[in-house]
Amino acid sequence: MVAASDDPAAVVCAWFAAAAARDADAAYALGTPSWAAEARRWPRGFSHRVFVDGDVIAADTVHPPTINGDAASVWVRATLLHPDLWIGGERLRFTLTRTPAGWRISDLR
Repeated sequence: MVAASDDPAAVVCAWFAAAAARDADAAYALGTPSWAAEARRWPRGFSHRVFVDGDVIAADTVHPPTINGDAASVWVRATLLHPDLWIGGERLRFTLTRTPAGWRISDLR
């Protein structure tokens, strides 16, 4: 079980820690059940690229969250390393939803 978090940015940092550890279950546990199911199925998503294709992603800058009621956005500047390609300056937007268990990822683009 994932600990509740009152800080959306902490949830995003935990996703990057799970990505670094190649722990897909921990990463998906940080999200809503619907996001986790979609992220596992979507072959062009960042989660799929990291946990299935073997790309490496690292957060360079995690910006402070923008919170609007029970929704939050966290922008991240990241570096994506593919076995044959390096992509620096990748911009990711994590959308999070406040749930009774704390903030959970509901979208990642």
